Amino acid sequence: MIARLARAARRRPRLTLALCAAFAAAAIVLETTFAWFTGKDSVTNPLRVPQLPFHVSVVDEFARPPAPPAPGGAWIPKRVGAANDGELRAVVRVLALPMVTAADGETVLPARLGAEVEADMDSARWADGGDGYYYWLGVLAPGEATDDLFTQVRLAAGLDDRYKGARLVIEVKAEASWASVGDYRTGWWGSDAVPGNGTLAQIDGVLSAMVQSP
Repeated sequence: MIARLARAARRRPRLTLALCAAFAAAAIVLETTFAWFTGKDSVTNPLRVPQLPFHVSVVDEFARPPAPPAPGGAWIPKRVGAANDGELRAVVRVLALPMVTAADGETVLPARLGAEVEADMDSARWADGGDGYYYWLGVLAPGEATDDLFTQVRLAAGLDDRYKGARLVIEVKAEASWASVGDYRTGWWGSDAVPGNGTLAQIDGVLSAMVQSP
């Protein structure tokens, strides 16, 4: 079934690889234990081709807490997602990359989502591809937005003294493609064939069925 859908997609005119774009990151800077959280968000991600306006935005909302945080402390509101404000249907994946630097400003410490960095991940509509990206299991029509990938973050409890005064940066990048099987496969995975990776193949199975639906 998947192969038949893929062959059908290849017979249709497709947009060029330019329609699969990486969008500039929206980042927050979190200062732990002895400093305040600060927030910095930026989005630079317009993409337009002749006659085919295509534009997907990063959704990133961060609320500065009223007091200095500590590992295992209060959750910090942080909403991440994507919105289709163009005129074409789109599929989306998001990279959420935590980076922790010790108080000396040089030593890089382990920082993994679900381990040293906790987030209330939405596992119902988002799928972890195991390649660093989280995939929205749906197709965004013009004007639609994803559910939040997560809505709050914090450093995990029980972290050792290396994390005192550490600096945590969460970089968020959204990549979107026109809703065409061949286009998102080529743009994201480098081939228009079904991915050999089992997890990505399952994600592709969900997306390809939705992309083919009107």
